[in-house]
Amino acid sequence: MKSTVIVYGSTTGNTQRAAGWIQETLSSAGTKADISDAAETEPASAAPYDLIVLGSSTWGQGDVQDDFVSFYDGMTADVFGGKKVAVFGCGDSGMFPDYFCQAVDLIAEKVKACGGEIVFEPLRIDGDVRAHRSDITDWAKGLM
Repeated sequence: MKSTVIVYGSTTGNTQRAAGWIQETLSSAGTKADISDAAETEPASAAPYDLIVLGSSTWGQGDVQDDFVSFYDGMTADVFGGKKVAVFGCGDSGMFPDYFCQAVDLIAEKVKACGGEIVFEPLRIDGDVRAHRSDITDWAKGLM
């Protein structure tokens, strides 16, 4: 894999922390991995990358994180058509069991609707990411 961009939306810092660990894992294996906050990122900026990794926590009744909404709404076939994409997200199965990590599913469906290819099983992180660091880094290794 030549180049990867990780775009995340995070409110409490959990998704941002997970994105950082994904970047570290990919970079330590020699993959160019850039990271970007969805609040400051246009979807078109992901076009040059070989792999696009998208991460969002789930809020409300299964919604993508607030900062990720604009990025999500701007996703088009012009950028995501034919692209390889991986998706991860944070949630709390104890607090919102009916909506646990539903943002992951919404993003994956949008990628597919735009002609992108989900290349790896989406990662759903339950609760505090610090308890799942090894799962996150193992998932990132699988992307390679």
